Amino acid sequence: MKAVFKKVIYDEIDIDFQKIYDLIVQKTGKDDFNALYDEFADNAKDYISETQPIESLFNDYGLMVSFRDNEDTINFIIDCYYVFLRDKFGI
Repeated sequence: MKAVFKKVIYDEIDIDFQKIYDLIVQKTGKDDFNALYDEFADNAKDYISETQPIESLFNDYGLMVSFRDNEDTINFIIDCYYVFLRDKFGI
């Protein structure tokens, strides 16, 4: 009998919040703390994909690791972006 097991590989990337911040300001023209946070929180996956070196998240077949499988990580990044903005705005 053959059994199929799921193989999970973890990879780490550095998140550049300044790059995300710059892209949001460029795309939206917003420079308000709450507007910047809300924009990122609502579209985090898109901004991460556009600004971060995520090539390592692709497998040998060119398929990207699903963001759906990494919701906890996405939520953690959103929380850290809040801290980044708080520090940037001196709040």
